[in-house]
Amino acid sequence: MADMHRLLKRGDTYHYHRRVPLHLVDIVGKRFIRLALGTDSAKEARRRRTLEDARADVMFREAEKGIKPGSGRVGVSLETLTSYVWENVEEMDRKASARLAMSPPADKETLAYLVQDAEIELGILTDPGDPRQDEFVSRVTDRIVHAHGVSLTDTALVAQFAETVRRGLAEVTRRRIARLTNSNEKAFHDVMFDPNAQPVSPVSVASLDADIVNGWAAERRPSQKAVDSCRSEARKFLARAGPRSVGAITRTDVLNYKAGLITDGQSPANIKTRLSRLNTLLGWAAENGHLSSNPAKGITIKVSKKSKDRRQPFSPDDLNAIFSGPVHAAGKRPVPGGGDAAYWLPLLALFTSARLEELAQLRPQDVFQHTYACNGGQSRQSWFINMVEVDGETGTTIKNIVSERLVPVHLTLEKLGFIKFIKVQKDAGHVRIFHLLKPGAYGRLGNKWGEWWSKYMRGPIGITDRRKVFHSFRHTFKDMARHGNLPEGVARQIMGHSGEDVADDYGNGYSLFQLVEAMARIEPMGVNLPPPSPLHSDLSPVMQP
Repeated sequence: MADMHRLLKRGDTYHYHRRVPLHLVDIVGKRFIRLALGTDSAKEARRRRTLEDARADVMFREAEKGIKPGSGRVGVSLETLTSYVWENVEEMDRKASARLAMSPPADKETLAYLVQDAEIELGILTDPGDPRQDEFVSRVTDRIVHAHGVSLTDTALVAQFAETVRRGLAEVTRRRIARLTNSNEKAFHDVMFDPNAQPVSPVSVASLDADIVNGWAAERRPSQKAVDSCRSEARKFLARAGPRSVGAITRTDVLNYKAGLITDGQSPANIKTRLSRLNTLLGWAAENGHLSSNPAKGITIKVSKKSKDRRQPFSPDDLNAIFSGPVHAAGKRPVPGGGDAAYWLPLLALFTSARLEELAQLRPQDVFQHTYACNGGQSRQSWFINMVEVDGETGTTIKNIVSERLVPVHLTLEKLGFIKFIKVQKDAGHVRIFHLLKPGAYGRLGNKWGEWWSKYMRGPIGITDRRKVFHSFRHTFKDMARHGNLPEGVARQIMGHSGEDVADDYGNGYSLFQLVEAMARIEPMGVNLPPPSPLHSDLSPVMQP
């Protein structure tokens, strides 16, 4: 049976689980190391476990010396570490030479013993199978790390550093042997330690699709979707460029990759996205000492506005077709459409401009009545939807920090029964408003619903223009904002768009009074809205397959 030590499987994903030694718990700050490995493959999980074991071993070694994780120690590049080793070699060699000059061997027998000891040490340092080699090397790596106050958590960087130290120790030992045997005509034995040249960092042997992606993901904590996308892009790049370590990747390789994508007929927007992923990974590799500079920096492709955003808003005829369809006019609640989600999500998107996932994950407490001051100083109350990032299994996510916002509930939604619907879900104890939605890829609640919506819109509704998708509601809201003469800044704040210049980042934004007044001017001209949704249970016979 395959070794699954320190691996647990939760759902479809493997997790790394390792106990912190009891005497180190207070220093490390936790009893267990738990980490999602982001894979459902047992073979890949075992490979990633090896990397996590190496990181944990470094942490434990530092904890043994009283150093807490992240306690102010600084990161360092491989080039800098190599210079530290170079300095250490020169210092060790100087001291060895001084000791020999002050205390030369008393006789030939003593000299023979010294030569024999040095040759044994060199044998240990050059035999990768000798278990004593790790002890020799780790003793020096720890000394250098603590002397310079650096932090080593990148597994690939640790391995490169250890190899450089091994070569340095072998260099010092060869010089000692040469001095003892009077054959020290060479100033150096390994070109890395040529005293007349600046130390050159060895080429990083880290792999782009594994070591670099894993290191970047561990540090930056992106979404699993982003990790998988970058790993996939790294593998596509290597398939075209040919197998090579990250240290061997050149700017010419990246330019050739771009040219190949253009030749393949990829769209400019797709090419730009793919080059951006590659730039992210190689940029991180350069920042962490695997490359002297980022070979992908500045390599991109111009995307015209027309090709960048091909989605179109819904026309009044489109909206009338949607709201006269089986869900809104005949009261059907398809199971794949998430029951009442089929009715409310299109209406919410039209009158809030919110993104699909922002709406799909809403909880009853995210819709609430709030008191605010109007221009005359009087108090008013209105209903709002809170779009916010909340951690936890039952939390919510947003696209970015700018997307955090309060969106006034349009009066039309109230008239259609949205607030009553929210109260029903709250009284029923549902964690999510649209509790029948099932998570799809990467746990997103809107994924499977979006698949149903696309089929429903292309089929029963009859909207076949591929440029019109659920996101088109967002474009439609933007047009309604223009027709209602909403100030551009107000529309951006409601939609969760970033500002157009630095000045937009000053202050706290528009007041709730201004947002409510602006929302009242949003009107879908020429659109016949559906009748209110009946307040039935999602499990009632009105559900249709």
